[in-house]
Amino acid sequence: DPVRYSLAEAHAAYEQALALRRAPEWEFELAVLRGISPPTAPDTYVQSLFDEYAPRFEQHLVEGLNYRVPEQLLAAVKQIWHSQSGVTHPPDNLDILDLGIGTGRVGEFFRPHARRLVGVDLAPNMIALARRRRDAAGRLVYDRLITSHLLPALREFDQAFDVILAADVFIYVGSLDGVFPAAARALRPRGLLAFSLERYDPPPGSSAAFDFRLRYRHSLDYVRSLAQAACLTEIIAVACPLRNDVPPGWLVILKK
Repeated sequence: DPVRYSLAEAHAAYEQALALRRAPEWEFELAVLRGISPPTAPDTYVQSLFDEYAPRFEQHLVEGLNYRVPEQLLAAVKQIWHSQSGVTHPPDNLDILDLGIGTGRVGEFFRPHARRLVGVDLAPNMIALARRRRDAAGRLVYDRLITSHLLPALREFDQAFDVILAADVFIYVGSLDGVFPAAARALRPRGLLAFSLERYDPPPGSSAAFDFRLRYRHSLDYVRSLAQAACLTEIIAVACPLRNDVPPGWLVILKK
């Protein structure tokens, strides 16, 4: 059985560890133990979490948690393409940026519609798995992979993409204040930013909540205010199941 510690013992253990070595991920976890909501998760925390998780990530997510966000994102984007153009078959010549790719499941769904597909992730072990991923036709899913936090990666591009995807990514980012302007700059006119959120219905004046699972939930009002400031127009904001370990969240698509 796992050893169980009291909250006071956990505080003391983190404080002793930090006295020996400063580590942003330990400071982050100690802040959470103290009931503080950090504005964002440190890169080192996210990287170590997903590097360790990589070998069992997809099986746990899909088979264990019934994760279906990639399929839902593609269906929603197809709905927009159909409503705007009237065509049944979506285009197959899009430049797509996939943020927080994990093992590349989202990219595999969108590959048939991509002329170029670029993937971004902080965790090298996830990038290594995504690099080998192929679609049903045997093609490598990604044309380029970037090991980076999403903000520096977004800021590398100027009007370079038709679609930017972020499936189950913002729950590990926290503050999205810098994300939406950078995404708007990286999108071409009429480009789409499509993402999922864990749902938060906040008291007045609150934008995001941080919970004991070390994940962030965002309010739709907060996202809408950021979208408006970045000149992104809401096309879809619909409640949807995310995984079977969390309540239904939001599927959102914004248009430049």
